[in-house]
Amino acid sequence: MGGTIVATYKFVAKDLMTEKVVCVTPETPIHDLIKLLVKNHITGAPVVNKERSLVGVVSKTDIVEYDEKTNKKRSETTHKSFYDDTNGKLKKEMDKLLKT
Repeated sequence: MGGTIVATYKFVAKDLMTEKVVCVTPETPIHDLIKLLVKNHITGAPVVNKERSLVGVVSKTDIVEYDEKTNKKRSETTHKSFYDDTNGKLKKEMDKLLKT
């Protein structure tokens, strides 16, 4: 049963897009980024420079992959990830983000 799959969706990007865009800068700390994503119920944000020009995009997938990569490099005795803090608030925020 070969052939081409024809998309039956009639949606376009504007039907699904987020209108209130929350941007970050390249210098935004990861801790702040996680809080921002959770607070705004979003899974990613454009990264803009001082001139407000788009320089990239960061997503929850990027955060998770970075955390996994950096955790592999850490000693087996240290089980902290980069978003852990002393009272666990950021860990809870990251868990919320992963549920979205």
